[in-house]
Amino acid sequence: MSGKMLTVHLEGPAVTEGRIALRDLVHFGRQFQSALERTARVLSGQVSVRRGQPPVNIRRACALDVIALQEGSFSVVLDLHRAQPALPGLDLGEQALERLIEGLEVVRGPEPELPIGYDLGVLVALRDLGRLFDHGIERLTFDLHTSRVQRRVVHDYALHRRIIERIEGPLEDQVVREGRLLMADLKETGLRCRIHPPAEPPILCSFDEAMAEEIVNALRHYVRIRGPAEIDPLTEKVLKIEIRDLEILDWDEEKTILAESRVVAESGLFWTGYDVAALAEEQGVQPVESLDDLWGDFWPEDESIDKFIETVRRWRREGLET
Repeated sequence: MSGKMLTVHLEGPAVTEGRIALRDLVHFGRQFQSALERTARVLSGQVSVRRGQPPVNIRRACALDVIALQEGSFSVVLDLHRAQPALPGLDLGEQALERLIEGLEVVRGPEPELPIGYDLGVLVALRDLGRLFDHGIERLTFDLHTSRVQRRVVHDYALHRRIIERIEGPLEDQVVREGRLLMADLKETGLRCRIHPPAEPPILCSFDEAMAEEIVNALRHYVRIRGPAEIDPLTEKVLKIEIRDLEILDWDEEKTILAESRVVAESGLFWTGYDVAALAEEQGVQPVESLDDLWGDFWPEDESIDKFIETVRRWRREGLET
């Protein structure tokens, strides 16, 4: 160990007398570790979000240890896990930590360019970290002490909103939908899934290889997706969405249930009495003229359903081991 490298002070009504909810502490650790590893990937010339686990060298370089907990506002003292000191200037983990913390100040500013070491994937990890601000935590203060940088940076709700603006900026003029994410198809010839909004029929979605792991982790969760859409010119209904950004919303299950109920109530669907004909017309269902129309021949003959299930289970096991 090289001694404390980063001290994080958590402040707010949810942090009192040196106590914090374990769920909040675990969430902070998971998302901050993810942001650090993604920063290291960008510094290594890679895209930060790619399918599968980060390369072993990235995970080793960025592995963080908790070396102390401090009372008061509640502080976590972190250091990079090192069996032996790294050579000066060649420590990827230290460089990533410096760029990640220093970059927060740049993100807060008006300049459109992203800081060194940042890309959309890093911003998404920081956005997800900001869910803590919905749990009574008002401020995260980072005290960074490396061999080259001594810096204090504050992360608060204003910065959280700025991060969201940065994410949504490149995704303007694209549709946003919330709903339950189900039925992922991960074959290489076409990556697809479905989102089930509370007040709309299910919508077919596509995504690229870089988002595959994120999609798998979000299955059966209530999510918000954003991306370009194919829209029916006559009905103006969304037929298909290419997912560019995904956010899991049901971290608090109770809030999700309330949100779903509110959408249904505001749409008037709860009080609307539909007969079968009206439902068929709304959802574009046509009469069945032949039994062949009911044949669901959608699974490729050369693809094994057992292999697909085993692959998904393996990804989930690998995710739990990180």
